[in-house]
Amino acid sequence: MINIDGNIMTEYEFMDSKDLTVVSSLYLGGCTGITALPDGLTVGGSLDLRGCTGITALPDGLTVGGEILR
Repeated sequence: MINIDGNIMTEYEFMDSKDLTVVSSLYLGGCTGITALPDGLTVGGSLDLRGCTGITALPDGLTVGGEILR
């Protein structure tokens, strides 16, 4: 399960989202079941992808206000 600004969604719901906006930072560290980030993802803070071994590329339209941790 992933917590997006207080909203809980499954990994599949997250990957199938389009133009998702996360106001704060997004911590996905260790989410090995996630194989892709949604197209048009906007993260206001940092994006933590450490341990997300299934993600091999970043999506089109990705906007991150802070740093991307891999």
